[in-house]
Amino acid sequence: MKSIINILFFVILSQVVLSKAVIDITLEKRYGESCSYNGASGTCMNPSNCNGDVYSGLCPGGNDNKCCIPKADDSKCTSIGGQCMNPSSCGGTVQSGLCPGGNDNKCCIPNPPSTDDSKCTSIGGQCMNPGSCSGTVQSGLCPGGNDNKCCVPNPPPSSDDSQCTSVGGQCMNPISCGGTVQSGLCPGGSDNKCCIPDGTGNSLADKIGIIYNYIVSNVAGATKNGIAAVLGNWEVESGIEPKRAEADYVNPPIGAPSKSDPCWDDDAWLSMTGPEIYNGRFPAILKRGLGLGQWTDTDGSPRHTLLLDYAAAKGMKWYDLSLQLDFMLHGDNDYNIRVLNGVLTSSESVDVLTERFLRNWEGNGGDKLAERKASANNMYSYLVEHF
Repeated sequence: MKSIINILFFVILSQVVLSKAVIDITLEKRYGESCSYNGASGTCMNPSNCNGDVYSGLCPGGNDNKCCIPKADDSKCTSIGGQCMNPSSCGGTVQSGLCPGGNDNKCCIPNPPSTDDSKCTSIGGQCMNPGSCSGTVQSGLCPGGNDNKCCVPNPPPSSDDSQCTSVGGQCMNPISCGGTVQSGLCPGGSDNKCCIPDGTGNSLADKIGIIYNYIVSNVAGATKNGIAAVLGNWEVESGIEPKRAEADYVNPPIGAPSKSDPCWDDDAWLSMTGPEIYNGRFPAILKRGLGLGQWTDTDGSPRHTLLLDYAAAKGMKWYDLSLQLDFMLHGDNDYNIRVLNGVLTSSESVDVLTERFLRNWEGNGGDKLAERKASANNMYSYLVEHF
């Protein structure tokens, strides 16, 4: 009995060894088979041993036996600056015989970049990196990509000051003006405005000094940022001239013929409405703006009237500079006094404070905001240099 068992064990063991040998032989045969993909020849193998591109479904067995296509040699193409690809996708010149595979893989050599800049030069421009352009950048006129565009120089600034001289003024830096400053009448930027003499002898620099010293003496914690924001708005509103009435530059009877004309003390002239001044427009203006900040009567905000009443109570002219400075801190309505103090004592940027003062104190939705910011920043530079 024991001998029979030993014989059966030996037979079973032999069958196992034989089966394993068959499996090993089968695997060996399976791994060496040839395969192909899109005309490229490969070998079936374990994908972990493949030094090329692996493709499934082309070899017998499971995921441990796949078709390995060796990496194609495209050096003939790349050596001349090309790239192997489907010729239908080539945006240059196609050359055959330089890439492995069939007709769906050929050498594509990019066309040389165009050097024709005539579209740009014909309008006086120059092709360059737009980051280096100090003029106007125009697209579509230069060869190449986004790093090569047409730069057209800005035209030289106008030298025509006739709009200023026609009203008896002179174009100059507003800081040096000894009269009334008006914007929009001179070429250039915020450093060139129309100065109309008023006979007061106070230059804009003098008035800036008076205003600055008054504020720092009467507003604890006042900052140059805040003061510059106020001055920048006032330069646009009135030229920082206390003796200004809205649209006073328009010919009589709307405007004032001169700074000495009696209409500056005429209540009827001072109290003209928006429709009277602007030919039916701006009905919200119940009485025209006056002074440095162009204090205006609107529905629910009689700031024009408050200024005149404050001046009468003090026995002073409404257009007295010191009177208006006192009024802005003590005679204006409570809301605007709080806004003013908030701006004057803030260390936020000049641009932020300029816009806040415009919207909340002037009550303006954003008119000439860029001009006001430019003026305020000029004022800040002046204050830093002189105070």
